[in-house]
Amino acid sequence: MLGTGLGVVALVHGCRAWDDVTSVSRYYMSFEMALVFAVLLKTLTRVDGDDPPPRPRSFIAAALVILAVGIQIWDTKDELAAQYRGWLAEIASQIGVPAPKTVDAQDAFYQRVQQTIPAGAPFMEILDQPFRLDFRRNRIFICDQPGGASPKPGFPIYKGVEDYERYLRGQSIRYLAFTLGPASVEYSFPPWRARAASRPPAHRDGHTRGTLLREMGVIYVDFFKALTELTKRHKQLFDDGQVHVLDLDAAPDGTPIKH
Repeated sequence: MLGTGLGVVALVHGCRAWDDVTSVSRYYMSFEMALVFAVLLKTLTRVDGDDPPPRPRSFIAAALVILAVGIQIWDTKDELAAQYRGWLAEIASQIGVPAPKTVDAQDAFYQRVQQTIPAGAPFMEILDQPFRLDFRRNRIFICDQPGGASPKPGFPIYKGVEDYERYLRGQSIRYLAFTLGPASVEYSFPPWRARAASRPPAHRDGHTRGTLLREMGVIYVDFFKALTELTKRHKQLFDDGQVHVLDLDAAPDGTPIKH
């Protein structure tokens, strides 16, 4: 319980720029789940081991927990019923759908992108739908939020394209697959440039992510500029104007580069 409390406090402090209070719950839920699992494992250990029988007050605590769960279910029974009915309806609607005879167009596109990278070679992706990639074919580094978290010494924010390149090669990343085109849902350059230049809300009301997106935007723009510069410095194995695949060990004309 102490670890859970400290974890939640650390998370809230780490998200101090986060204005949307309703979005943070999905992050601290992991701490709550860890607590539940820890208690469950301890309980099972007591049942299977030679621990002395629980004291009567333990049964009081168990009764209170059961009562609390019952109250929660009773208070949310309508929402729960509606949610489960919706899930069952979706499952029923999909049971009779025949398997597609052709590969999904987006799956085929992502396969074509990935096939430009040698099988077995690790690469880093910054794409809208990385779940379509074949994770058995390559070791894939997920860069969901550039600059959010990275192995030591960390993303070289504000240090220039050369430092980005040295950092990536230092992590054994030779190939990059990324999108910066306007069709991208998450990584389109212009919206993030606008967010980086925007002013934070005058008053934090707990229901806007303006401050967070502005601070993210500054980091995104710096990294996106580096990616744009890298497309000029290295060979592009794939380029359709939206998605790019770079070989950091080759110049634009294919000449090998020694690092």
